[in-house]
Amino acid sequence: METTADGILLPFGKGFEDIRIVEGVADPAAVPLELARYLTAEGMRIRGNLPLDEEAGAKLALIFRLQDRIKDLDRVELIARRVRQFTREEAAYWLSRTVSFGTIANRWALSGLRIMLGGHADDKGVAEMLERLRLAA
Repeated sequence: METTADGILLPFGKGFEDIRIVEGVADPAAVPLELARYLTAEGMRIRGNLPLDEEAGAKLALIFRLQDRIKDLDRVELIARRVRQFTREEAAYWLSRTVSFGTIANRWALSGLRIMLGGHADDKGVAEMLERLRLAA
């Protein structure tokens, strides 16, 4: 995990190298934009924003929303790896459930997704599930 100069926790960095959510983002001529090089604290400070496609944007937005308030980096990595497996439609749907239905419903959706994708805090199964996903990558 890395942190930007203003303290924003980025759900990538050491251990997240093979979570390639932005690798398929291309310009209108289908030329890859190679955005992974900007997914560091330094890269985000220099670039400021990234021209993401709908799928990568929804997945990253969902990961950013879900990682908030989780202290266990293994759970954050597990969530990121599982969100990466979503289709474009699944990512957009779940993101909409966390932003479009009012404060209480959004909070419940985030809470439920955190548990569904990353288990409970101190859950012994997180390490096992994470190891399986790492080996499968």
